Amino acid sequence: MRVKIFLAFVAFLTIGAVYSQAANSTKLTIRVQGIKNKKGTINIAIYKSDADFNQENFSYVSRTPADSNGIVTFDKIDYGNYGIAVYHDENENQKLDRNFIGMPKEGYGFSNNVKGKMGPPAFKDTSVPMNQAETSLSIQLIY
Repeated sequence: MRVKIFLAFVAFLTIGAVYSQAANSTKLTIRVQGIKNKKGTINIAIYKSDADFNQENFSYVSRTPADSNGIVTFDKIDYGNYGIAVYHDENENQKLDRNFIGMPKEGYGFSNNVKGKMGPPAFKDTSVPMNQAETSLSIQLIY
């Protein structure tokens, strides 16, 4: 009898832990717009803080073929505020190529569709609250 009660209690705790974890995460859908061609990949990095954003230390990342429909879904993003950076890696060298003065040669974009001045925008400008079961964003690429 005690074994059955103990097993029921363990099952209850396990179900509760799984439910509470799912309840504190969002399904994030990002629509990348303005992809100029189907070469290479679309790379998405999600940052949790200003320090992470400045050091390119991302919390979540996705790489998808550029010939896809431009929609990328992350199933479980922990609740919080995040900044998102996207770039079109046309030559698949896994970096954002730049010209001789440092301007991007490949398409790029940020959450809230903000543009940086003399460099990338600040994290606070790209920050998006994610605190609902589902979050949808649209990011326009700049070439």
